[in-house]
Amino acid sequence: MIIDVHTHARRGHGAAEEFVAEMDRLGIDKAVVCALIPESPETGDSSNEYTYEFVQQYPDRLIGFACVMPMERNAPDELEYWVTQKGFKGLKLHPPIQNFAPNDPVTYPVIRKAIELDIPILYHTGPIYIQQARQIYGDPNLLDEVALTFPEAKIIAAHCDPLGWVPALAGKHPNLYMDTSIHFADRISLIPGLGEMILTRATSGASSLADKTLLGSDANPTYGLKRFEQNLRPIQNLNVPDEIKRKVLGLNAAKLLKVEVPA
Repeated sequence: MIIDVHTHARRGHGAAEEFVAEMDRLGIDKAVVCALIPESPETGDSSNEYTYEFVQQYPDRLIGFACVMPMERNAPDELEYWVTQKGFKGLKLHPPIQNFAPNDPVTYPVIRKAIELDIPILYHTGPIYIQQARQIYGDPNLLDEVALTFPEAKIIAAHCDPLGWVPALAGKHPNLYMDTSIHFADRISLIPGLGEMILTRATSGASSLADKTLLGSDANPTYGLKRFEQNLRPIQNLNVPDEIKRKVLGLNAAKLLKVEVPA
């Protein structure tokens, strides 16, 4: 089973049919489609409402992640609505675009609500090229305190750079995972042996980082669905046991998302 845990849909930029057709071509079984607010010229309309419309066209293939403004008082209630009433399976937060520090206690009620709902939280980490975004809030080390404060939270650090801090954080915290979108795929394609080294590294509470790594692509119609393949192929081409590939490509995500894996 192949599950991509990090994609987006944007109103007016491609149809769900094209999205799923590309998944079919590559053998991707399911994809998480993340909402993103607030709307901006760079992000377009990736609202919860549009994301819900998008995933409902292929509910057996697409999984919605809600997005809320975690600094706002009603954010926990809004998250609960999208999860319990609309069937979303996780929460996407983008600290640089949403202008908050992940370890700001003001945002903690949303984390507590995610724990109560038993859903993962996908945080953007790393660089951001939108001028008005706050680059400092993409520092993955800000998640260190979040993981320590909330050991029951299921945290996913997006855009793992295998040469950066995220692998160390995932190795340190049993509740922190990393997705491979963009930077992981790029780096392991350029540096022979890097992917194999990262995925076989020992961790705290897991046999290796292979248990903490999730396939992600950040595919979206705005920048082209080619990202599906650009981020999938480097993982498939790794010189590691098939068991490790199966974990990274889908089994780890299936466990987090409570997706039934065919026998």
